[in-house]
Amino acid sequence: MLIKEGKNRVRDLIEDDITNGELGTDGTTPTEDDTGLGNPVAATEKAVSISTGDKQLVIDYNLLSTEGNGNTYREFEIQSSEADTSYNRIVFYDLSKDNTEEFQVSTILDIE
Repeated sequence: MLIKEGKNRVRDLIEDDITNGELGTDGTTPTEDDTGLGNPVAATEKAVSISTGDKQLVIDYNLLSTEGNGNTYREFEIQSSEADTSYNRIVFYDLSKDNTEEFQVSTILDIE
């Protein structure tokens, strides 16, 4: 059994490794074998902020109204600074982006 102290250490190691989030335009279903976004939009790669709780990370990504406009986003990922490793890939319904909107994506990671 991995005890709470160990789980919180794993949480801290992951927290230290995560740097960025990025949006993309590919809406195909994610698989475990994905190596990142299907169609990333480089203008949306931005630093994330992270807060921690007991056995938990909350990763917040914000895209300002002046960034990444003119695209329809369908996917999001969290990235590591190590060799641009992707932690996850989620897809969602079409979100068209123009200069009147800001996007915020929050990801909660529970270490169980």
